[in-house]
Amino acid sequence: MPKSVRYALIAIFAELSVGLVLTIIDWSTGKIPSRQFAIELIIYIVLAILPYKLYRRSNPSRYTWLALSSLSLLSFFWSPPTTKRYVDIASWVTIFLPALEIYWLLTRESNIWFGKKEIIYEA
Repeated sequence: MPKSVRYALIAIFAELSVGLVLTIIDWSTGKIPSRQFAIELIIYIVLAILPYKLYRRSNPSRYTWLALSSLSLLSFFWSPPTTKRYVDIASWVTIFLPALEIYWLLTRESNIWFGKKEIIYEA
């Protein structure tokens, strides 16, 4: 696995982890109801499948993650500012990690690695 893909996977897990922690903080402080917390938890569980698929060289999951990262960047710039106390952490994660993930998943070595197919020889 190329370093760029490894770095992208680390960034993806960091982004998911920070988002999950911030969601738990919102729920525990009463900022979001239990139903919304459950829905967001399910979304994080589903999103956690994509890094596994990326590790397994799934090119469709790479393009799916690139699209989701692009949308998260766009939503950050188009959304109104929040008054949350931890907005600095969320801003850092929302801007820089998706941008790095997009870069790392589109490098030349990543493109080559995702383009290769495992050749299985039958005996």
